Amino acid sequence: MMWFRWCYRILACCLTPGLLIYVMLRAIRKPAYRDRWQERLGRCLPVDHAHPLIWIHAVSLGESKMVIMLLEALKKTYPNYVFLLTSMTSSGSACQKKLVGDRVYHQYLPFDLWGC
Repeated sequence: MMWFRWCYRILACCLTPGLLIYVMLRAIRKPAYRDRWQERLGRCLPVDHAHPLIWIHAVSLGESKMVIMLLEALKKTYPNYVFLLTSMTSSGSACQKKLVGDRVYHQYLPFDLWGC
């Protein structure tokens, strides 16, 4: 199974230039993609490490809208936990910020690359 991990890492490194070009082209068309690059590269928000963390990932706008009910139920069940909500798209990110505000941490999901 170790060989599969190495193949995945090598393939990811080979595809990285294409990914960066794709994201830059999206940034030209949609300026929101220029924001918060540090998060996409794994430079995350500071999270309160004194409490356990529950990380919820919602890829897009539709999933972001659906996960809010789950998040509210989890917050009631686990009041002493810190919550991190991640997304991949700018529309999902904007929806999450609008719906949850500062009640939970929010950031983009980092690229799945070595060092991110």
